[in-house]
Amino acid sequence: MKKISVKIMFVILLVTCVGCGYGPPMKVTLSNLADTPSLYRNKNVEISGYVIGNEYSVDKYVTWQLLLEESGMRIYCYKNGYNRDVIAICANLAEEAMKNNEKITVTGRLREGGYSDKDIISDTKLELKTFEYKEYKIDTDYEGDKWLHPAHDTYDIHGFGH
Repeated sequence: MKKISVKIMFVILLVTCVGCGYGPPMKVTLSNLADTPSLYRNKNVEISGYVIGNEYSVDKYVTWQLLLEESGMRIYCYKNGYNRDVIAICANLAEEAMKNNEKITVTGRLREGGYSDKDIISDTKLELKTFEYKEYKIDTDYEGDKWLHPAHDTYDIHGFGH
């Protein structure tokens, strides 16, 4: 009987943990995040803001750093990986959004760490999962030669910009 109880508790715990990890992102403002960062830490969140910093470096391993601002609050976002084509498209769209002073929306997992700058939400950084700007919604983890459009069609990334 004891073994069955332990197994049932394990299954309930497992289902709870898996459900929390794959749920839709929580929409959060940068102001709310600044007020209670521990509430959102290690959670999947959605944030909108204006791009005020965009750095992208390419080698075999790509690093992309994005700084978003909304209502005077800032957050550091990042994506690292080998999917250079997808990250390059995101970085180019972020640059366009910054030049046009237009909002973008990103989702990802909120992590501890980041800059210690007084203007940036302290000890918090966003590991990017999706990037949205205008009609583009891009899964930053996608490593193939395709990326997602809001209509859920796939497009060849090498034809981007036509």
